[in-house]
Amino acid sequence: MANSYRIPSRNDINALKVGDLAPNAFGSMAEVVEITCRRDDIEGKRFVLYYTRTSPTSQMSMSMKEGRLIRHAGLRRTSAELDAIERSMLASGEQMRAE
Repeated sequence: MANSYRIPSRNDINALKVGDLAPNAFGSMAEVVEITCRRDDIEGKRFVLYYTRTSPTSQMSMSMKEGRLIRHAGLRRTSAELDAIERSMLASGEQMRAE
């Protein structure tokens, strides 16, 4: 299966709400069941911390940050490789990329 890379915008972060589908820690889209925090970091980048449903009785935490690649276990790359992909996407203005 091809990897899919995504860099969320500030609007993506602000628009996320309970009931939406969002990436979970494994890279699958899952229902958002709780949003615990939505703020700007010290550099002014927006981020959101949320929980997704993993089963009828369990949830998993996840986060997204404006202008940063969404990293999850489904991306079979090293951290250095993901850093390079993120830099390349930001330089070209891409928000999504599939390979």
